[in-house]
Amino acid sequence: MLYNLVNRGGHIEVLDDCGRFVLSADTIGEANRELNELEKRTSSP
Repeated sequence: MLYNLVNRGGHIEVLDDCGRFVLSADTIGEANRELNELEKRTSSP
């Protein structure tokens, strides 16, 4: 899935390719780590 990372007032909002909110993080690095964890939890075995 594709994600958009948007800087909003000092934090990073992650939106999916349809513009829906996925998560919020303090930094781009944190957002990427959280996305990786999310992908691991939701991917099929």
